[in-house]
Amino acid sequence: MKTFKFAFVLSLLALTAVSTWAKSPDSLTTTKELRKEVARLIDSPDLLSLGVQETFAFVHFEVSSSQEIIVKEVRAQTPEIAQQIRQNLHLHKVSSDFTPGQCYNLKVSFVAEAEQL
Repeated sequence: MKTFKFAFVLSLLALTAVSTWAKSPDSLTTTKELRKEVARLIDSPDLLSLGVQETFAFVHFEVSSSQEIIVKEVRAQTPEIAQQIRQNLHLHKVSSDFTPGQCYNLKVSFVAEAEQL
């Protein structure tokens, strides 16, 4: 009986924690819109010249009160890819209405295009 009560309380706490961390549908829509805008702003790096077929990067940024992206950190496989992402995003305006001062973390994936003969 003691184990049952402990398991019940533990599952209740887990359910409460998950519901607290869940995002509202509005914030999910906003994140999708922002992801589309960020993808539009990033030019795909020339991966083949870097000797990479596919890679990904993590981008940590904030949207300023003037609706500009302020890149805080970029983590990528190579410094060249990180620098290109930073240059393409930093201080570019986003057209949608996002919450000023809110930070975002996005994972961006790249796949090298095969050369056509």
